[in-house]
Amino acid sequence: MLKTHAISRRVLRTLGGALFDALAVVFVYVLAMMVRFGEPWNGMVTRYWPAVLVGAIAAPSVFYVGGMYGGIGQKTQGDWVWRLRLILSSLVVTTAVILTIGSLDFSSRVGRGVLGLATLLLAIVWLSRHLYWSARKREKTPTSAVCLVSSSKDEQAATLMARQMAGVIVRGVLGVNGYQPCGDLKSLGDVGSFDDREETGTPDLILVRENHLVDPNLTALLRRWRFAGVEIAALADVYENAFQAVPLGLVSESWLFRATSQTGIGYVRKVKRLYDLAVATILLLVLGPLALLALGLVKIFSPGPALFRQVRLGRLGREFEVLKIRTMHLNAEEEGPMWSAGKNDARCYPLGNWLRKFRIDEIPQLINILKGEMSFVGPRPERPEFFDMLEAEIPHYRERLLMQPGLTGWAQVSYPYGSSVDDAWRKHEYDLYYFKHMSLLLDCVVLVRTVRTILSGGVREPELVSEAMSDWRRMARENMQERRSRVEAVSSTTGGQVERISKAV
Repeated sequence: MLKTHAISRRVLRTLGGALFDALAVVFVYVLAMMVRFGEPWNGMVTRYWPAVLVGAIAAPSVFYVGGMYGGIGQKTQGDWVWRLRLILSSLVVTTAVILTIGSLDFSSRVGRGVLGLATLLLAIVWLSRHLYWSARKREKTPTSAVCLVSSSKDEQAATLMARQMAGVIVRGVLGVNGYQPCGDLKSLGDVGSFDDREETGTPDLILVRENHLVDPNLTALLRRWRFAGVEIAALADVYENAFQAVPLGLVSESWLFRATSQTGIGYVRKVKRLYDLAVATILLLVLGPLALLALGLVKIFSPGPALFRQVRLGRLGREFEVLKIRTMHLNAEEEGPMWSAGKNDARCYPLGNWLRKFRIDEIPQLINILKGEMSFVGPRPERPEFFDMLEAEIPHYRERLLMQPGLTGWAQVSYPYGSSVDDAWRKHEYDLYYFKHMSLLLDCVVLVRTVRTILSGGVREPELVSEAMSDWRRMARENMQERRSRVEAVSSTTGGQVERISKAV
């Protein structure tokens, strides 16, 4: 069943998994010492504890950076080769850390007998945990769902949903307001008579479009189903919950209004600013020396100024100058503004590519945050030269100007470097998710995932999510093109009528 507070649940799952792995390290080393020395508690435990505790931090850190606690669509759902490789990596790193810490004081160095036995036990514990959760997932009962459709576009959306959403079995579609379903999914008839058909059974979930929730012919029936224990959910909400992004083809004016009506909207003006000031100040103190070193290296490896200023659009479209460490040659845009080509942009000098890969070039933007021009978390600020073009191609693109632009964001930790309209489209789907779900908790999640992204040298979108969202993008663009054709046809007809009237006059 679809549930609320998806971010909170995922954070708790991540923390629970990390805590389990950390405690597992402590437990197996204590057990190994008891077996090795034959006493339930002895002085060796006290001598070994600094190394073991550091190892207990290292193990879940490796799992997190590697994506073991990943979300929907990650490899963690079945790729055992990948799991075994990550478990082996964590065992190697944990063992190396414990040996290194123990080597700082040879009296506390963990012996080979304890180390070997603990490593074996730890491998058994981790493998058992993953076997258990895989079995739990296979035993999970899929959700039975029925889709309400009132047009061919609704049927297209229902078909995509049935094909893409794991754990949800779409039994069929119900026609609304006299619409007769004729697509690939089984037609269950008219919505008005469906709840009387006891032989079909009651579904767990009724899937609707946003316009169905305000249809006076449907609202009474939907309320009756809801009080009978059937969950009612909009397709957009289902995708938000599953993929942590919202397909633009499902975003409507009512969805946007609901997004701005969340209870955390007051947080944007109050707590978020305090969070930005605190995090930016701490990071500037910690990363300031690294930024100064990078600026010095830029002066050595590339002629010209080390600091780069570029005009971007802030909240409500206000222009401001974003600060960055220069990563491109001075004549990079002599032929006009160009999009970044990604990781290996030919306009970057060698050191510049490296600075980009690990996001070191973004450190000066902490000053923009302290000045109030940017937030720590939010959609990336766009260049004015590109904004109008992107707004014409991407639905609801101007909505991003309602938010303070960010140094990092949900899109940046969920999707790789972008260099095309399609990439901007996908990132906007993640930005709208943040737009609706912004909170201090989500900002903290973005902060931690930013660290993971930097350490791993980038981020890759899960293949399942990428394929699903690409299907939605194609359908949305077809609908946009169809609407434009209709508008052009109406304009052409109207223009012809005006011309004939003018000639007659």
